[in-house]
Amino acid sequence: MSAPTSPFADLRDAHHALFLAPGLPRPRPLPIALPQDARIRPGLAFLRAVSTGMAGALSGHVGVIGGGDVAVDAARSALRLGAEKVTLCCVEARTEMPAHTEEVEAARQEGVEVLDRVTPASVVADVRGLRLDLLGVATFARADDGSIRIEADSSSRRTLRLSHLVYAVGQQADLSFLPEPLAEESRLRNRYLGADGAAGGVRRGRHHRQLQRGERHRRRASARPSASMPSCAAAAWRASRS
Repeated sequence: MSAPTSPFADLRDAHHALFLAPGLPRPRPLPIALPQDARIRPGLAFLRAVSTGMAGALSGHVGVIGGGDVAVDAARSALRLGAEKVTLCCVEARTEMPAHTEEVEAARQEGVEVLDRVTPASVVADVRGLRLDLLGVATFARADDGSIRIEADSSSRRTLRLSHLVYAVGQQADLSFLPEPLAEESRLRNRYLGADGAAGGVRRGRHHRQLQRGERHRRRASARPSASMPSCAAAAWRASRS
């Protein structure tokens, strides 16, 4: 008697090609351990809470880690929800941030502080709040899988005392529905996965970012919120399309 085959193997054998488009539902983790604390949230989860009115009021100093549009929207939303101060921390130089330039400038005009070329070294939670330790970035590069390789400058250190922390450093695919060990095989990314899953949801290269931005602008020209739109409204607009 032959061994039973998996549904995935049956699909693969019955078709000339098999294309997987699972999306990017999981937040990409930070390169450091995070405490299990309700004051620390992923960026998209925070924006969805904002869009549904479940985010609640904020106070004190809110930190946001990330340099993309989600991070910028989270920072602007935090101000709108009552944060006294919001600091956005990113590994890129300000001119190299993946977020749209006009949205970064709008956030700065609203009062968001931008700390560029920094990387988190540790996060500690206690009864007084959160302590975020940052190191300066000497160099960084993006790997093919979307991860970031960072060389930190240990001589440049900064500490932020925060009431809340939001991190938004990209999304990644959830391949747990696939049979083992297929979900762990690197060849899966090259043979079956769509571009989002294969790249880990991170734009690679300035020219590639410009092409994506141009295409996104054409698709959203009739509906995209302006840079002057209140941050909560912009966050709701984005979260409804995520």
